[in-house]
Amino acid sequence: MLHRHKALVVFESAATLKELFAAAGEMELLPLRDRRQASAYISACPGLVAVIVEQLGESKAFLELLQKLQAAHPTLRRVVLSDSSDVMRIIDGLHSGAIDAVAYRPIDARQLHAAVFPNGAAIPPVAPPRPQPARRAAPSSR
Repeated sequence: MLHRHKALVVFESAATLKELFAAAGEMELLPLRDRRQASAYISACPGLVAVIVEQLGESKAFLELLQKLQAAHPTLRRVVLSDSSDVMRIIDGLHSGAIDAVAYRPIDARQLHAAVFPNGAAIPPVAPPRPQPARRAAPSSR
């Protein structure tokens, strides 16, 4: 059975979640709408490789969440999903280290995987089946 890497997605927009699922490939996304539950969810779900947090509008609540997660779960990769016009709002998080990577809308599968797996340590490819040794034909009884 193929091991699937899991990422928590803290989202506000159902459309964003749908886009993420379309781009996730073999990555298993665990959606969570209530950002206040993120830390408890992460503690209860070992083996997560990343948390992807949607950033919408003027609020910096996403940054506060990522700063808390940085302190509580420093090894968990933290990715922000943002519009390209919102770069100014995430600069503080990039400088402080609360944000490890940014993915932009429209969501592209390659960009999402590069943000979650920066060293190309994505899901290992499925090994091709091993060739079976040729079977000998039974001797004919002529």
